[in-house]
Amino acid sequence: MQIARDWLKQNKFLPRLSLKEYKEVVVAILGGEMVEFKDAVGNTKKGLRLYVVHDKELKTLLTASYQLIQELADIQEGSVIKIKRKYINEKTIYEVEVLKQPEETFEQLLPYVERMKEYKKDFKSEVEKTKEEVEKEIEQKAIEESF
Repeated sequence: MQIARDWLKQNKFLPRLSLKEYKEVVVAILGGEMVEFKDAVGNTKKGLRLYVVHDKELKTLLTASYQLIQELADIQEGSVIKIKRKYINEKTIYEVEVLKQPEETFEQLLPYVERMKEYKKDFKSEVEKTKEEVEKEIEQKAIEESF
């Protein structure tokens, strides 16, 4: 309902992306933060709130899955990833595949970072690095690897 979406936007709530709704989902990661929240039973859990772009819309993705958080640990902000959900021995397992590196996407993601700041004033993202900074980092890594 449009009125509900307008209310959420006006009151600075981002829509949530649930991994339970998808067997696989493609998102661009803008950033994240560690959070504590109550699960459906009322237990306090620690987890990760990611700020992502999904279907050209800013969303939050909340997870307490240590396995998924470990998969995400090596992913850079600005990356476009595919998260696949599988069930193995009655446990949910996530696979994360990087589809695009930040240097390929940062120009397209900058407008989303700016929009994100409307929701969260102190939001910072590595996506904001200038093209020159990204190119210097790539050049430096290449020099280090050549030795």
